[in-house]
Amino acid sequence: MVGAGRSDRGQTIRRELQDLEEALAAAPPPPSTLSALRAGVPAGHGLLHDTRLGLAEELVRHPDEPTLHFLLGDLYARQGLSEEAEESFAEARLLMGGAVPAR
Repeated sequence: MVGAGRSDRGQTIRRELQDLEEALAAAPPPPSTLSALRAGVPAGHGLLHDTRLGLAEELVRHPDEPTLHFLLGDLYARQGLSEEAEESFAEARLLMGGAVPAR
């Protein structure tokens, strides 16, 4: 059943995110690191669209965080969205003072 597989994957992802939050509760990392770790969970399950939405939400909260722009650019590139990827990489470079090499 396709629906059951999605439900199982959703439960697995929720459990992994909860485990991540619990593991980091004692010493929370900086917001950008936490965002990157959170984004890695659905990405690890091949849910690139969901990962992209999650990174976009994090960018609303942390628009000046170059790591998030870089991760979003990498995700766009993996999805074949080269124009969007270049825009995200350019924003990351700008925020880092030009320190991120062009891809």
